[in-house]
Amino acid sequence: MFNGDIDVSEDILKLCDVVIISFHGFPPVKEEQINALKKMLKNPEVDIWGHPATMLRNCELNRKEMEDIINLCIRNKVLIENNLCPKYETPPDFLKLAGKLGAKTVIGSDAHSVWGLRKMI
Repeated sequence: MFNGDIDVSEDILKLCDVVIISFHGFPPVKEEQINALKKMLKNPEVDIWGHPATMLRNCELNRKEMEDIINLCIRNKVLIENNLCPKYETPPDFLKLAGKLGAKTVIGSDAHSVWGLRKMI
């Protein structure tokens, strides 16, 4: 379940220009969570790590662990989402470290429709 696979069919993936991956469930042990994230970040289908705050809050990574994950994003050309929705707001210290290390970020909204985007304005 947490081996880096995406739970979307190959047919759907072929239709996607950009693939954003988010965790909505976690293994019970911190090391398993980190391993699942690292495997996901190595998946060549993944373009953006969405909702990183859910993992960061659930796992409470130390600085070395954050650096390792950010560097993995850089090596695999995975963008890190900076989500504007308060529920998924990426911690500022993580974003600052990501910027310092040279990771690329993308702004997200957690909007699931055009109406949701308009609501952000």
